[in-house]
Amino acid sequence: MPSSLVHQHSFILNRAHFEECFDQSVEPARGWKPYVKTIGFTLMTFALLASPIPSYLGWFFMGLTMVEFLSVKYQRSWWLWRQLMSRAANNEVSLTVTEDALITESLGQKRELKWSALDKISRTERGYLLHQGNAKQYLSRSALSDDAAAFLEQRFGL
Repeated sequence: MPSSLVHQHSFILNRAHFEECFDQSVEPARGWKPYVKTIGFTLMTFALLASPIPSYLGWFFMGLTMVEFLSVKYQRSWWLWRQLMSRAANNEVSLTVTEDALITESLGQKRELKWSALDKISRTERGYLLHQGNAKQYLSRSALSDDAAAFLEQRFGL
């Protein structure tokens, strides 16, 4: 491995990339717990429709209930749609891995994530999850050279 690592790679934020990010970083919630907000909106809807308050507020909460239910039931599709509708979709991202940081540039914005700021890195089937506090970021293995991947695994003991 070289003494000073600098790996550069560019990729497009397309549907395939977003699908990989979601599949590798999100664990689908099971059971009734993801639907707690939907249940709350449903109860609020019935309470508002039964009250003397104008019914349009109850119907508004009915709409919120349906949107929330669909966002939980179709979580992957919902997330992909939101990403594909974003300004960043289908734009090129420049990724630079150095010994000190992970640097991304897209649409004139430059973000630098210092390795020292990360709590941990975990390996997934097709990449790495970078943990910083409660936030997680996904780094695809396909965007890294063998030297960069070896550096990450050595530095974080994977």
